[in-house]
Amino acid sequence: MLRNIPANLSPELVKILLEMGHGDEILLADANFPGHHLHPTTVRADGLGIPDLLRSILTLMPLDRYSSYQVALMETVGDDPRPPVWDVYEQIWNEAEKDAGPVNVKTIERMA
Repeated sequence: MLRNIPANLSPELVKILLEMGHGDEILLADANFPGHHLHPTTVRADGLGIPDLLRSILTLMPLDRYSSYQVALMETVGDDPRPPVWDVYEQIWNEAEKDAGPVNVKTIERMA
């Protein structure tokens, strides 16, 4: 029996997190992201927001400090403003990683 596993993380997601190592990446995306087209392993988290998932995942595992960046966000398109939820994400990862130093963020082209 495991203790202190956040209730919003499914057994499938916890198993994947346990199997991850240096250099592995996990993508947290909204419902409109075509995940099944990019990777055969897609774990749905219907009804959960990314902030809640991110907070829960970071209670179980740290961000990878052996990478040149720890977080990747999709670039905004054209004149679109920076999404306000990014500030929420930043607060979550900064709190979770406060003892490890600054979190390096990379942006990725939307259609990359």
